[in-house]
Formats: sequence, C-alpha cells, structure tokens
Amino acid sequence: MLDQFNGWELLARIIRAQLAALDRLEQLAANPDNTAAGVGACRAISSTGADLIDSLIHAGRLPDPSEGYELRLRTETTEMVRAVHRVIAQLGIPSERLGPAIEAQRALAERVRVVNGNRP
Repeated sequence: MLDQFNGWELLARIIRAQLAALDRLEQLAANPDNTAAGVGACRAISSTGADLIDSLIHAGRLPDPSEGYELRLRTETTEMVRAVHRVIAQLGIPSERLGPAIEAQRALAERVRVVNGNRP
C-alpha cells in the first residue's frame, strides 16, 4: 500500500500547502474580521512557520540546526587547541611531546556526532 506514495512528491505537496496556509494566515492577521481572528491568525502563523521550517529541513532546503551546533562545537574546540599550543610555546615545552595526545583527541572528536531530537 505504501508503494503508491512518492515521498518527495508528498513532501513537496506538504510544503506547498504550508506556504499557501502561511500566506492566507498573514492576510487574515493583517485584515482580521475581529480581534479574536487576528490573534488566532498570529498564533497559527507561528506554528505553521515552525512546521514549514521542519519540512524544509527534511527536504534538504534548510540546514539541520544540529549541524550548525556541531560546526560551532568544532570551531570552539579548534580555538581551545590553538590556545593550548600558545601556552605550550610560552612555557618552552616541545610541542612534539603533546602532539600524539592532541591528535588522539582530535580523532575522537571527529567520531562525535551531535544528536538533535529524533534525528541521529
């Protein structure tokens, strides 16, 4: 039964529907029939927008937030290693003595993957 569905086509339909809903909600928020309708439209914009962002991430059109976190983590780690190297140099310790330990830690860091929610 599931063979009849094309996942990418279905995702594209969902994204089109979310975009249309977002457009309509923005119109309702700008020109509400009453205060309650305006407030409801504003709330729905937020949840529809969040759903749209998730759909775009699944479609590969937006980056996964966990990848950005991983990049920041690696950048900060690199800066810390540079600081350690500067201190080693200031203390006159030969960097070769710590090289193997640092490389072992770098190899370990390469294997670490950040997990966000249900996505590995």
